[in-house]
Amino acid sequence: MSSIKKDNCKILDVGCGNASSIFLKTVKPNSTAYGIDVVDFKQSNESKGLYEQYIISEPENFSRSIKNIQEDFDVIISNHNIEHCIDPESTFRAIVDITAVGASIYCHAKPCFH
Repeated sequence: MSSIKKDNCKILDVGCGNASSIFLKTVKPNSTAYGIDVVDFKQSNESKGLYEQYIISEPENFSRSIKNIQEDFDVIISNHNIEHCIDPESTFRAIVDITAVGASIYCHAKPCFH
């Protein structure tokens, strides 16, 4: 993420467990971070409080919940999330739809075969 030049970028953390907001704010302290996940996984009050908006969505509504975020993001991170989604294609399309022009998507997923 150090390749993102903008100091005050808007970040969406898809599958935001493990208190990842603490890392995001360490790397980009002037950024605005939003988090979305299906469970409250290994989050503290501190880590949840670092998000401008923290969303827990039911798995079957996950892509719709992403679409409902009324923002465009400079950076979207999805780390080991897509392969766990009920509808990975719709989730990825929802991510792309709220990505600002010229923005970056960082997606890391394990291969999944259905």
